[in-house]
Amino acid sequence: MVLFPNSDITIYHLDKKTQTYSRINLEDVNWSGKRTATVSDKGVNVAYTVIISAEIGDYKVYTGDKIIRGNITLDITKISDLSAYEVVTVIGTQECDIFHSLSIECK
Repeated sequence: MVLFPNSDITIYHLDKKTQTYSRINLEDVNWSGKRTATVSDKGVNVAYTVIISAEIGDYKVYTGDKIIRGNITLDITKISDLSAYEVVTVIGTQECDIFHSLSIECK
């Protein structure tokens, strides 16, 4: 269960054995973006993080998968096919049994 759905997403996964991409389209997810900045003696470092909450289903999300906000029907053969879109990369996932949801962290 996603409490506040505000977006659809498209996930692209690279199968390293066959070097082909598969596409998963998910509807009614919560997309939450956050910008953080840290200051050090070397300057300012700005990072953009996205947390996506989606209902658990018969799909799998892997670290390194590419995600685009929106329902995209484009099948790709290489990552540069997505150059016209704002792409985020999955850096971690966590399941929540209480809400039967999957939290996907991206950069």
